[in-house]
Amino acid sequence: AAATGTATVLKTANAGQSWTLLDGGDIGLADHILGISAIDAQTVWAVGGSDFLVFRSDDGGVTWAKQPATGGLGDANEIYAVDHFTVYAAIDNYIEWTTNGGPSWATHTSYPYTMGVCAVSPDEAWACVYDAIYSTGSIWHTSNGGQTWDDQLVPNGPIRSLWNISFAREPIPEPAVCSLLFCLAIAACTRLRLGRG
Repeated sequence: AAATGTATVLKTANAGQSWTLLDGGDIGLADHILGISAIDAQTVWAVGGSDFLVFRSDDGGVTWAKQPATGGLGDANEIYAVDHFTVYAAIDNYIEWTTNGGPSWATHTSYPYTMGVCAVSPDEAWACVYDAIYSTGSIWHTSNGGQTWDDQLVPNGPIRSLWNISFAREPIPEPAVCSLLFCLAIAACTRLRLGRG
C-alpha cells in the first residue's frame, strides 16, 4: 500500500511569491504526484503512485477526491484535462480517459512505460512512451476520442525513449499551418514538427 501523507502539491496565487501546501482529502493516499492539470482556478486533476491513482479537486486544491479510474500496475505518470468532462491520463501500461468528468473511464493498453499525454480537443490526443527494454520511444495518437489509437511513425526512427509531450492549443504562426510537438528524451530535448494538411 502507498505511504500516507508524503505527496506534495503546492499552489501559488501571487505568481510564485508564496506557496501553500495542499494536502486535504484523499491526496495523502499517494506517496508522490507525477502530473497535474488545471481546467480553471477551481477544477484541478493530479496523478501519481506508487499505486495507480487519479485525484480531482473542485475547490482549487483544498481537498482532493480519489477517482474510480481503472488503472493498472505502477504509476499514473501524467494527466491532461481538456475541459470539465474530458480528461486523459498516461499510466505505465495504459492510456486512460473519461468523457464525463471522472465517474467512468475507458482504457487502451499501451507499451510500458506510457509517460506523457496531451490533447488539443476532446477527440484528438497524443501519448508518448519510454520503452525501458529497447530504449526506444513511440508516439500514440487518437483522433476519435480514444476509440482507436495509432502508433505514429517518426522519420529517421527508431527514436529515443520519450518522457513528455505537449501541444499548443492555438496555432503558432509559422510559414505553414502546423502544430509543434516537444518531446523530452532521456538525455536531450527533441523537437519534432508534425504537419497538418
